Amino acid sequence: MVWDTNIPDPADRHVGARVRRRRKSLEMSREELGAHVSLTFQQIQKHELGIDRIGAVKLFQIARALNIPLAYFFDGYAAGATTSRSVGRIGPMPRVRGENLRCRIAERAGAHAQD
Repeated sequence: MVWDTNIPDPADRHVGARVRRRRKSLEMSREELGAHVSLTFQQIQKHELGIDRIGAVKLFQIARALNIPLAYFFDGYAAGATTSRSVGRIGPMPRVRGENLRCRIAERAGAHAQD
C-alpha cells in the first residue's frame, strides 16, 4: 500500500489542533511553548497544523508544558475514527464510560494490531 506523504494524516491534524486549543486556552504563545520544549515557533506551527508529525517524546514534553495528560490529545478522535495508516477500525464503545478510558482502550488495541 502506498500513502501520499504530502497530505497530513487526520490523526496528526487532530493532535495538532488539540495542542493549539490547549496552548491558546493558557494564553501561551507559540514562542513560549517552543521554549519549553526546545522547538522554534515555526516547528510548533507545523505541528499544530498537522504538517509535521509530533514524536512520542516531544508529545510527552508538550503535555508536560501544557499541564495535561497525554490522552487529552486524542480525546474525541481514537474512540471511533481511523487513519489511513491504521490496521483496523475500533468501533464505538457505548458501555465504556469516560472518554479518557475509551481513548486508552483504543490506543492499546491499535498498538496490539500493529504487533
